[in-house]
Amino acid sequence: MRYGEVDTYEIHEDHLDPQKLKETEVSLAWHSSHFTAVRFQFTHQEGTNFDGVEDDNVFTLQYVMTLGAHGAHQF
Repeated sequence: MRYGEVDTYEIHEDHLDPQKLKETEVSLAWHSSHFTAVRFQFTHQEGTNFDGVEDDNVFTLQYVMTLGAHGAHQF
């Protein structure tokens, strides 16, 4: 689980516009062996006054597969 927040200002002619970005993330992973893993991640993002950043929910499903021998095993 992760939470991040940034507060900043954008220069706009003769004044500063406040900007804020918040991001909350939850990730779950399952390793079925030394060589495979399945990972699910949910990210919620909230942006205030950031150009191109809108409130958003992102779902990510990732399958990781490793091939070949490594230092711990000679498979």
